[in-house]
Amino acid sequence: MPRVREDYPYLWHLCFEEVRPETGTDYPCTARQLRDIRHPPMLRYPRPVSPHEACDALVDFLGRVPRPGSKTDAALCRIGDALDLLDWGPDLIIKAFHDLDRAFFATTLTGMTTVDWFANHEFQAMGCPPAYGMTTSLYPGPQAIYLNARNIFRTGQAGHFSQMWQTMLHEMMHAYYNIICGHYNRVDHGPVFREAMLAVDRRWRYCFRLRAIKYVDGLIEGIDGVD
Repeated sequence: MPRVREDYPYLWHLCFEEVRPETGTDYPCTARQLRDIRHPPMLRYPRPVSPHEACDALVDFLGRVPRPGSKTDAALCRIGDALDLLDWGPDLIIKAFHDLDRAFFATTLTGMTTVDWFANHEFQAMGCPPAYGMTTSLYPGPQAIYLNARNIFRTGQAGHFSQMWQTMLHEMMHAYYNIICGHYNRVDHGPVFREAMLAVDRRWRYCFRLRAIKYVDGLIEGIDGVD
């Protein structure tokens, strides 16, 4: 794991700088990938299925061991290297989006999802309660993932590196269900959401010996009614 950085205000300000392949955190990505995150080309939405079908499909995907040398295996290797970085910034989680999508969501989100850092007041302006992140469905337009810079990097908070990854995976799960199930079949934090997140956590632990979800008194933060 990387060192716990003390420069929280610096990290907060970095959230709002332009993300470029050649600057910032050293993570392999292309200008086209970053452009698609800002302005997704909007591929065709799949035929909607039930939340249970969407959950079963993802759990099945995550239960299979990626073939060595495959694109999924390569994505997991790049993510693993990133988890050991000593010098990193908030742009890392955006640069890693395509690899996270390939390794944990079977490339469902790519081309249909935007990701951006937001300030806390922007969450409040949208009438949202304080949170680490939020996903809005602009169906039939793109999904939009917003990460709360203040809450993830707030002064004095330990473990903000892990919180950044955990929040992204949580919000990507919302986007996954919105895309697969359609806008009118909301899943929220029900049993199928929980089951799929546990499957993500199992692969994350198997590959990286770390947790993709946070437990508080035996309950999952952000899912089991724990903020």
